[in-house]
Amino acid sequence: MIVKAVRIIHQNYHFGLLLVTLVLMLMLYPFFEAHPSIREESLGVFFILILLSSVYSLSYSKPHMIIGALLGIPTLIISLISLFSAGTDMDLIRVSLLIAFNTFTIITILMTVLNHTRVTQNTINGGICVYLLMGITWAMAYNMLETFMPGSFSVLDTYQKLGSLVWTDFVYFSFTTLTTLGYGDITPATSYAQSLTILESCTGVLYIAVLISRLVSLYGRD
Repeated sequence: MIVKAVRIIHQNYHFGLLLVTLVLMLMLYPFFEAHPSIREESLGVFFILILLSSVYSLSYSKPHMIIGALLGIPTLIISLISLFSAGTDMDLIRVSLLIAFNTFTIITILMTVLNHTRVTQNTINGGICVYLLMGITWAMAYNMLETFMPGSFSVLDTYQKLGSLVWTDFVYFSFTTLTTLGYGDITPATSYAQSLTILESCTGVLYIAVLISRLVSLYGRD
Protein backbone atom coordinates (compact mmCIF):
# COMPACT_ATOMS: atom_id res chain seq x y z
CA MET A 1 0.00 0.00 0.00
CA ILE A 2 2.77 2.40 0.96
CA VAL A 3 4.79 1.48 -2.13
CA LYS A 4 1.75 2.10 -4.31
CA ALA A 5 1.15 5.49 -2.67
CA VAL A 6 4.79 6.48 -3.19
CA ARG A 7 4.57 5.40 -6.84
CA ILE A 8 1.42 7.49 -7.35
CA ILE A 9 3.02 10.54 -5.73
CA HIS A 10 6.13 10.13 -7.84
CA GLN A 11 4.11 9.74 -11.02
CA ASN A 12 1.91 12.77 -10.41
CA TYR A 13 4.27 15.16 -8.59
CA HIS A 14 7.81 14.36 -9.77
CA PHE A 15 8.37 18.00 -10.76
CA GLY A 16 7.40 19.22 -7.29
CA LEU A 17 10.77 18.68 -5.61
CA LEU A 18 12.59 20.62 -8.32
CA LEU A 19 10.07 23.44 -8.07
CA VAL A 20 10.50 23.70 -4.30
CA THR A 21 14.30 23.72 -4.62
CA LEU A 22 14.25 26.46 -7.26
CA VAL A 23 11.85 28.65 -5.27
CA LEU A 24 13.89 28.21 -2.09
CA MET A 25 17.08 29.28 -3.84
CA LEU A 26 15.42 32.41 -5.25
CA MET A 27 14.01 33.24 -1.82
CA LEU A 28 17.27 32.67 0.06
CA TYR A 29 19.87 34.14 -2.30
CA PRO A 30 19.56 37.67 -0.77
CA PHE A 31 20.70 36.09 2.51
CA PHE A 32 23.73 34.63 0.72
CA GLU A 33 24.47 38.03 -0.79
CA ALA A 34 24.43 39.60 2.67
CA HIS A 35 26.99 37.07 3.94
CA PRO A 36 29.84 37.00 1.39
CA SER A 37 31.88 34.60 3.52
CA ILE A 38 29.40 31.77 2.90
CA ARG A 39 27.89 32.96 -0.40
CA GLU A 40 29.83 30.76 -2.80
CA GLU A 41 29.56 27.64 -0.64
CA SER A 42 25.82 28.13 -0.08
CA LEU A 43 25.13 28.69 -3.76
CA GLY A 44 27.27 25.66 -4.59
CA VAL A 45 25.16 23.51 -2.28
CA PHE A 46 21.97 24.80 -3.91
CA PHE A 47 23.36 24.10 -7.38
CA ILE A 48 23.96 20.52 -6.28
CA LEU A 49 20.44 20.25 -4.83
CA ILE A 50 18.96 21.61 -8.06
CA LEU A 51 21.02 19.13 -10.06
CA LEU A 52 19.89 16.17 -7.95
CA SER A 53 16.24 17.24 -7.96
CA SER A 54 16.46 17.75 -11.74
CA VAL A 55 17.66 14.18 -12.21
CA TYR A 56 14.82 13.02 -9.96
CA SER A 57 12.33 15.02 -12.04
CA LEU A 58 13.51 13.07 -15.11
CA SER A 59 13.21 9.69 -13.41
CA TYR A 60 9.72 9.10 -14.85
CA SER A 61 11.51 8.19 -18.11
CA LYS A 62 14.42 5.75 -17.97
CA PRO A 63 16.17 7.08 -21.13
CA HIS A 64 15.86 10.68 -19.94
CA MET A 65 17.12 9.76 -16.48
CA ILE A 66 20.12 7.91 -17.93
CA ILE A 67 21.08 10.86 -20.15
CA GLY A 68 20.48 13.24 -17.25
CA ALA A 69 22.70 11.11 -15.00
CA LEU A 70 25.46 10.96 -17.62
CA LEU A 71 25.40 14.76 -17.84
CA GLY A 72 24.82 15.24 -14.15
CA ILE A 73 27.51 12.99 -12.67
CA PRO A 74 30.52 14.95 -14.03
CA THR A 75 28.70 18.17 -13.18
CA LEU A 76 28.13 16.94 -9.63
CA ILE A 77 31.77 15.89 -9.24
CA ILE A 78 33.08 19.25 -10.47
CA SER A 79 30.57 21.08 -8.26
CA LEU A 80 31.72 19.14 -5.19
CA ILE A 81 35.36 19.79 -6.02
CA SER A 82 34.71 23.51 -6.52
CA LEU A 83 33.25 23.72 -3.00
CA PHE A 84 36.69 22.94 -1.59
CA SER A 85 38.92 24.23 -4.36
CA ALA A 86 38.03 27.71 -5.53
CA GLY A 87 39.44 28.93 -8.81
CA THR A 88 38.36 30.74 -11.96
CA ASP A 89 39.09 27.80 -14.27
CA MET A 90 37.19 25.37 -12.05
CA ASP A 91 34.24 27.77 -11.81
CA LEU A 92 34.08 28.14 -15.60
CA ILE A 93 34.08 24.38 -16.08
CA ARG A 94 31.37 24.01 -13.44
CA VAL A 95 29.19 26.74 -14.94
CA SER A 96 29.62 25.33 -18.46
CA LEU A 97 28.53 21.88 -17.31
CA LEU A 98 25.61 23.34 -15.37
CA ILE A 99 24.42 25.28 -18.43
CA ALA A 100 24.59 22.11 -20.55
CA PHE A 101 22.76 20.06 -17.93
CA ASN A 102 20.10 22.72 -17.32
CA THR A 103 19.52 23.10 -21.06
CA PHE A 104 18.91 19.37 -21.39
CA THR A 105 16.58 19.45 -18.38
CA ILE A 106 14.64 22.44 -19.74
CA ILE A 107 14.14 20.85 -23.16
CA THR A 108 13.16 17.47 -21.69
CA ILE A 109 10.65 18.87 -19.20
CA LEU A 110 9.21 21.23 -21.81
CA MET A 111 8.64 18.41 -24.28
CA THR A 112 7.10 16.29 -21.54
CA VAL A 113 4.73 19.10 -20.56
CA LEU A 114 3.74 19.66 -24.20
CA ASN A 115 3.08 15.95 -24.69
CA HIS A 116 0.77 15.65 -21.69
CA THR A 117 -2.67 14.65 -22.88
CA ARG A 118 -4.27 16.03 -19.74
CA VAL A 119 -3.18 19.09 -17.83
CA THR A 120 -2.64 18.32 -14.16
CA GLN A 121 -0.91 20.00 -11.24
CA ASN A 122 2.25 18.19 -12.27
CA THR A 123 1.99 19.76 -15.71
CA ILE A 124 1.75 23.22 -14.18
CA ASN A 125 4.68 22.45 -11.87
CA GLY A 126 6.74 21.36 -14.87
CA GLY A 127 5.90 24.53 -16.77
CA ILE A 128 6.96 26.70 -13.84
CA CYS A 129 10.17 24.70 -13.39
CA VAL A 130 11.08 25.35 -17.03
CA TYR A 131 10.53 29.09 -16.58
CA LEU A 132 12.60 29.33 -13.40
CA LEU A 133 15.37 27.15 -14.84
CA MET A 134 15.51 29.40 -17.90
CA GLY A 135 16.06 32.46 -15.72
CA ILE A 136 18.78 30.75 -13.67
CA THR A 137 20.52 29.34 -16.75
CA TRP A 138 20.57 32.72 -18.51
CA ALA A 139 22.09 34.17 -15.31
CA MET A 140 24.89 31.63 -15.60
CA ALA A 141 25.45 32.64 -19.24
CA TYR A 142 25.66 36.33 -18.27
CA ASN A 143 28.07 35.54 -15.46
CA MET A 144 30.28 33.57 -17.85
CA LEU A 145 30.21 36.40 -20.40
CA GLU A 146 31.25 38.93 -17.76
CA THR A 147 34.06 36.61 -16.66
CA PHE A 148 35.44 36.27 -20.20
CA MET A 149 34.69 39.87 -21.21
CA PRO A 150 34.75 42.17 -18.15
CA GLY A 151 32.68 45.30 -18.64
CA SER A 152 29.96 43.57 -20.65
CA PHE A 153 27.43 45.04 -18.22
CA SER A 154 27.23 48.54 -16.78
CA VAL A 155 25.73 49.50 -13.43
CA LEU A 156 24.05 52.76 -12.48
CA ASP A 157 25.36 54.61 -9.43
CA THR A 158 21.92 54.28 -7.84
CA TYR A 159 22.40 50.51 -7.75
CA GLN A 160 25.17 51.14 -5.22
CA LYS A 161 27.00 47.95 -6.08
CA LEU A 162 30.43 47.64 -4.49
CA GLY A 163 33.01 45.71 -6.48
CA SER A 164 32.35 43.55 -9.51
CA LEU A 165 29.04 41.96 -10.36
CA VAL A 166 28.51 38.45 -8.96
CA TRP A 167 26.19 35.63 -9.91
CA THR A 168 23.38 36.78 -7.63
CA ASP A 169 23.35 40.12 -9.46
CA PHE A 170 22.91 38.28 -12.73
CA VAL A 171 20.02 36.28 -11.28
CA TYR A 172 18.28 39.56 -10.58
CA PHE A 173 19.17 40.92 -14.03
CA SER A 174 18.14 37.69 -15.74
CA PHE A 175 14.64 37.58 -14.29
CA THR A 176 14.01 41.26 -14.92
CA THR A 177 15.01 40.56 -18.53
CA LEU A 178 13.03 37.32 -18.79
CA THR A 179 9.89 39.11 -17.59
CA THR A 180 10.77 42.21 -19.70
CA LEU A 181 10.53 44.27 -16.51
CA GLY A 182 13.88 45.93 -17.16
CA TYR A 183 14.55 48.34 -14.29
CA GLY A 184 17.66 49.62 -16.06
CA ASP A 185 20.00 49.61 -13.04
CA ILE A 186 22.06 46.89 -14.74
CA THR A 187 22.30 47.17 -18.52
CA PRO A 188 24.18 45.32 -21.29
CA ALA A 189 27.16 47.39 -22.44
CA THR A 190 28.45 45.31 -25.37
CA SER A 191 26.88 43.80 -28.47
CA TYR A 192 27.40 40.28 -27.10
CA ALA A 193 25.56 41.12 -23.89
CA GLN A 194 22.81 42.89 -25.83
CA SER A 195 22.38 39.84 -28.06
CA LEU A 196 21.93 37.55 -25.05
CA THR A 197 19.40 39.88 -23.42
CA ILE A 198 17.39 40.11 -26.66
CA LEU A 199 17.26 36.33 -26.90
CA GLU A 200 16.21 35.96 -23.27
CA SER A 201 13.50 38.62 -23.41
CA CYS A 202 12.04 37.07 -26.58
CA THR A 203 12.13 33.64 -24.95
CA GLY A 204 10.32 34.94 -21.87
CA VAL A 205 7.58 36.69 -23.83
CA LEU A 206 6.95 33.73 -26.14
CA TYR A 207 7.01 31.23 -23.29
CA ILE A 208 4.42 33.10 -21.24
CA ALA A 209 2.20 33.92 -24.21
CA VAL A 210 2.24 30.56 -25.97
CA LEU A 211 2.80 27.89 -23.31
CA ILE A 212 1.89 29.00 -19.80
CA SER A 213 -1.33 30.77 -20.87
CA ARG A 214 -2.41 27.69 -22.79
CA LEU A 215 -1.68 25.30 -19.92
CA VAL A 216 -3.49 27.46 -17.38
CA SER A 217 -6.56 27.79 -19.63
CA LEU A 218 -6.65 24.02 -20.26
CA TYR A 219 -6.16 23.29 -16.56
CA GLY A 220 -9.18 25.45 -15.75
CA ARG A 221 -11.40 23.34 -18.01
CA ASP A 222 -10.69 20.01 -16.28
